[in-house]
Amino acid sequence: MKPERDPMDVAVGAKLRKRRLAARLSLADVGKGVGVTYQQVQKYESGANRVAFATAVRLAEFIGFDGDELVAAAVSAVETSEHARPRAPSARALALAQRVDRLPAGQRTAIDRIVEAILDSPNNRSDLAEVARDGHPALSYAH
Repeated sequence: MKPERDPMDVAVGAKLRKRRLAARLSLADVGKGVGVTYQQVQKYESGANRVAFATAVRLAEFIGFDGDELVAAAVSAVETSEHARPRAPSARALALAQRVDRLPAGQRTAIDRIVEAILDSPNNRSDLAEVARDGHPALSYAH
């Protein structure tokens, strides 16, 4: 099984390929221009190999575009992929989960419902007040 390609590597490679083709340069031209093989350029473009920052800058300069485009492509890939990947819980979230886990089952269920109401709401404050009115007075607040 092939290892999964990093979204940043794929995005940077796609940007390199797009710009190389627009400049009407071959893989061999680019490889020769920056001192790597055409196979290596091909691997960079496919995202199979991670391109070192200095090499990426040299590639951009040789092809004739600003290396900032590569950084923008990488940042965009990270922003997109971060939403797709679940994040590890913070230490604070883990500590809270451990405390909640020590509560009786009924109280855990009530807390779960409260959290769901907050998360499902486009306006967390109004739903929180609604949950408090529906039998959780400890959550009431003056506003």
